[in-house]
Amino acid sequence: MRIALFAGGFGQRLWPMSTEKTPKQFSRIYNGKSTLDMCLDLFASEYGWDNIMINLPKKFVDLAHKEYPLINEKNLLGESIRRDLGPAVALASARLIADNLLDEPMGLMWTDDLIGNGQELLRVLKASEKIVRDGIRPFVYIGEEPRFANQNVGWLEKGESFDTIEGVDFLNIKGFKYRPDQETADKWFKAKTHLFHSAFHVTTARFVMDKYKVFAPEIYKIMMEIVELLKAGKNIDETYEKFKMANFDNSFLEKLSDKECCTATCDIGSIAIGTHVAYKDYYQKEKGGNVIEGNVVDLNSKNTLVVNRDPEMLVATIGLQDMIVVKDNNALIVCHDVDLPRIKELLEKVKSVEELKNYL
Repeated sequence: MRIALFAGGFGQRLWPMSTEKTPKQFSRIYNGKSTLDMCLDLFASEYGWDNIMINLPKKFVDLAHKEYPLINEKNLLGESIRRDLGPAVALASARLIADNLLDEPMGLMWTDDLIGNGQELLRVLKASEKIVRDGIRPFVYIGEEPRFANQNVGWLEKGESFDTIEGVDFLNIKGFKYRPDQETADKWFKAKTHLFHSAFHVTTARFVMDKYKVFAPEIYKIMMEIVELLKAGKNIDETYEKFKMANFDNSFLEKLSDKECCTATCDIGSIAIGTHVAYKDYYQKEKGGNVIEGNVVDLNSKNTLVVNRDPEMLVATIGLQDMIVVKDNNALIVCHDVDLPRIKELLEKVKSVEELKNYL
């Protein structure tokens, strides 16, 4: 099986720890490792370096080649412009099609998650690979039992169990919904009728190609142009930039029929670590405790993250609760943790002021 790792963002939700110049996939902020490091530690040991592809901004291709020299250089898929995950999946699939690997199972893996149980994920991937390779279903979701009513993820409606492979249970899917409203998420969580969509999948390049041909012909057309360029060893930048922004969930996943896909059920302990709240949860020693890092003095705060990476500055806090305070890369953010989903809105405001763009 081939593993496609997607590391194309710059981690807006972790700003200012993650910026366009130093994105989280290369920032070693988790016990000395980056999110990309942790993924490669897991997948390279099982599948080998030659079977790993990484989608990432083109400006970081040379850095990735230097950091991870065992990856085949042709499998460092540089995106000359950000076009979201719809085109990114098309590019990874185009690489396999160009290599005449249309029917080779492909794991689509996002590098934003901390995998609490890596060996469990590898076991589930092997079972899912068999589902795809044997033609049982061409597309497999990796689903997890919800830990809380999270409205910021996709939800899979559980159907009947139809197969068990190597101890992994596979269910039919009655439906998929990306980011339901909070009321709906609360209802589904209470009823236990749905799974979290972990954002990990197993499929083939042929299936991606065929579905885009039907669902998104504009993506399909550009994708096939890229296939020919890759075969010829030519530059793809100008062609890739023809893509329009397209979310993978909306342009692909929500359009699959129930008969084409299924979900594995597992507990891999995945945590989306691309936010400050998740960063706090990762390092929290006890529920409700503080996470204090750097030159910080705190008095009587609770359930608060305070990070200061400026050795020339003291950050002092008193009586905070459920707050986020982060000083890094010459910027400081202070907010209540429930307001963190608005960080992209905040950065758009920063971006609108020419003099402030250097802080992104």
